[in-house]
Amino acid sequence: MFAGDNRAELEKVLKHYRQTLEDSLKYKAACFLISNMRWHENYEDTVSFNCDLQPFFQQIEAFHALRWIGSNVRTEKFGRLVEIRDSIRNALSHGKNRIAFKRFLRYAISDLKNMQADFLITHIDHAVERWQVSPYAKSLSFSGFCEYILPYKAMPDGWYIHGKTVHGLLGNQLIDRDSCWNMHEIILRYCNFLSTIRVLLGNSFSEGSLGWQDIFLDRRRDCIDQCEFEVQAMRALGIPAAMVSCVANREFVGKHHYCTFIDTSGKRQVANAESNYLGRKYWGYTLNYRLNAFQFMYGAQEDSPYMLRRKGEQLPPGFRLPTIKEVTPDIRTTVPMKLSVPKGMKNRLVWLYTYSREEGTVAVTWGVVNEKSGEALFKYVIPGVVYFPAYLNEEGEPCFGGEPLFVEKHGEEGQWVNVGEMMKDGKSEDMVFTRKFPRKPPMLQLANEMIGSKFYGANRADGSDRVELCRIEERPGDYWNEYRLKGNKAYRYYIFEPVNGRSEASELEFLANKNREYANVAEMSPRQIFSPQDTLAEEMPWVRLLPETPDESVEFDGNVQTASDRRQVVFKLKEPQVVDCIRLVPRNADNILYPGEDCELLYWDKGWKSYARVKSRYNYLEFKQLPTDRLYWLKNHSRGKEEVPFLIIDGKQQFLYYDVLISPLDL
Repeated sequence: MFAGDNRAELEKVLKHYRQTLEDSLKYKAACFLISNMRWHENYEDTVSFNCDLQPFFQQIEAFHALRWIGSNVRTEKFGRLVEIRDSIRNALSHGKNRIAFKRFLRYAISDLKNMQADFLITHIDHAVERWQVSPYAKSLSFSGFCEYILPYKAMPDGWYIHGKTVHGLLGNQLIDRDSCWNMHEIILRYCNFLSTIRVLLGNSFSEGSLGWQDIFLDRRRDCIDQCEFEVQAMRALGIPAAMVSCVANREFVGKHHYCTFIDTSGKRQVANAESNYLGRKYWGYTLNYRLNAFQFMYGAQEDSPYMLRRKGEQLPPGFRLPTIKEVTPDIRTTVPMKLSVPKGMKNRLVWLYTYSREEGTVAVTWGVVNEKSGEALFKYVIPGVVYFPAYLNEEGEPCFGGEPLFVEKHGEEGQWVNVGEMMKDGKSEDMVFTRKFPRKPPMLQLANEMIGSKFYGANRADGSDRVELCRIEERPGDYWNEYRLKGNKAYRYYIFEPVNGRSEASELEFLANKNREYANVAEMSPRQIFSPQDTLAEEMPWVRLLPETPDESVEFDGNVQTASDRRQVVFKLKEPQVVDCIRLVPRNADNILYPGEDCELLYWDKGWKSYARVKSRYNYLEFKQLPTDRLYWLKNHSRGKEEVPFLIIDGKQQFLYYDVLISPLDL
């Protein structure tokens, strides 16, 4: 019924394996794939490989010795590498040999209606052979084999990737003929091989796609593309692998995909795609930003929300397929927690949402309702994350109830804490807000390390006559910090020398009094006004000095998120001139407010509600008699992506996860 006109192709596969007893295992594998195809779809035909690329990969085989790109490369080998590169680029760019782009279908089609018998048979044959010979796969049960080696795709709407074809492309490059099966070495060789291919092929296409083979082109790609092919490549070699999605980050924008592998001891190893962070705890980023993680399985999972829900019960986006399996404990500390639900609730599932800058809230995990106890059990709750409990109505919209919650972990147990307990009831205050996101700990550390850095003046190019003008005595803020100089001595060279030998100054300005009437001047950057009192401050009669020649270094590029890391920054004038003030901004994430920005203050009341939408006049927003018993979110519609909710405590803006409710890193 589901296969339609393609039924004959699938029956051909089953008939092929029913003919001999020796193929009984392959028959079971085919049954597993076909019985679960209803959950999978794609936009392409099952083409195993673009035949126009095949000759180029055959030539790459001659460079098997170059699989370690970072090692010594012989001169004659390098010369031949250049010849192959040029021939490939020429063929890709000109005439009849140019690769024709695949014409993809414009609508998704079920794998049941799309899968071809020849593709499936050769793929199954190869997967079973890998299961029998790979030291990583031999200990897998049949069910483990079906999920970690057998699938022809890494996610439900992923590319069809033919195992035998991929093994032919990568096998000799990644595994020694003397059977070197070190997983770390294999992944390193995989990354190096992709780098080589991308150098050879470049990016000769202005438009179009080669499908999954885009991974070989020197194009920008994101984690989902990298993970998808790496998982299928490892499976083709016989290394059990799967693709995992983190549905959200704690306070940052976006989601993340990564790979999980199973080593010879049966232990799961996680890693970013195309990285060498295999098995490391932090694998390239701070783990506590990542929220709940879900592995893409091929077969339907009995404990997935799709299978657990009542008939007709709606599910949030990202949870509408039965092939997801929660694996959050692989990367985060979690605790099981129970939560009371409204009486008479018809839903079998309730949800924990959390803050999302894009949508306001995002569902991250579910709980199953026990009708007798009136409680929902959540298996994987992350301590220290603020959650908004909800159930979904008939239209699929979340209905939030109660106050935001978080969990405090005490030993192996967890305890719900109401965020409202940290608020002050029934009080209003005049408030001034200057930020939408707090200063990040790494940025604070960089600013701390600037204490002791010095500014010098000199008239000799080698700085041999330099004189100390001032030093940074305290941590600079992430705005213009002013260092006023005494005396009237003129210098041609003004030198910034960081105390730790690495400049983290993102912006520098050298100012002189207008009364000096220098010709090489421009307007200084506008004063930053962070409070109503600052509007009364006297305007300083300064102008910005211009260097002898335009300075294009990052300290003068107008971007506060860049720094040069130079040991010394030299500002060179055409002739000696007096500098009255030096201004500096340390490298930071640029999360202060600026004049003229479209800002909206929202508060939580069973969903985000708008309190006021205003345009900033200065570097702050002022609100009269603002209630302090609410969770707030300051959204900047003009600029930036980093925002995080906050409370008002003791008259101050206190951000979640930084000023309050701080959750330690998983150690």
